[in-house]
Amino acid sequence: MRRVIVRHTLTAGAVPLTVGLLDVLEALGPRAVAGHWRAANLIYTSTDDEPIGPLERANTGEFVPGEEIMGMRPRVAQVVDGDLEGYVGNERWVIVRAVDGARWEVASDDPAVLTAVARRFAILDGAAIDIE
Repeated sequence: MRRVIVRHTLTAGAVPLTVGLLDVLEALGPRAVAGHWRAANLIYTSTDDEPIGPLERANTGEFVPGEEIMGMRPRVAQVVDGDLEGYVGNERWVIVRAVDGARWEVASDDPAVLTAVARRFAILDGAAIDIE
């Protein structure tokens, strides 16, 4: 897989904006909504300090529909660490990794995914990596 590392600012506009999980998923396009997601080791905070159902379920390894993941925008304050894997059918097409609340890593074998992310965000690095 290849990856891109995303800074926590958008490239568009004069004022830097913090980039959150849902910003990254939106950049992935329609597959983010149409697919299913599961997570590993997610650490996050919510705006109301309560668990967020779709993230909790995904963090147990359950596949959660993209519509549910995208619908949690108002409650997600920050995703600090962990992996979210996107699937269409039985095929994993993307891994979105939060690293220390400081950056996002997006990995995929599909060059169109990485191009979509690179068009929307400031990219620190693009490199080949091994992710299983």
